[in-house]
Amino acid sequence: MIHKFKIGQMVGYVGQGTIRAARGEYTITARLPADARGPQYRIKSKQEPHERLVVEGDLSAL
Repeated sequence: MIHKFKIGQMVGYVGQGTIRAARGEYTITARLPADARGPQYRIKSKQEPHERLVVEGDLSAL
């Protein structure tokens, strides 16, 4: 599968479920291999000290 977003690109995180995530923009820090749900990414918000592992379907272009 081909990744839609590039490293360094700003994206919106529209995660599902009860996960509490910082609002606002996130930066793609790494592109990871796809799993059954599709391409995966590591993202980082300036408002959080950690990175998140997400699938492409949880991200939106800004």
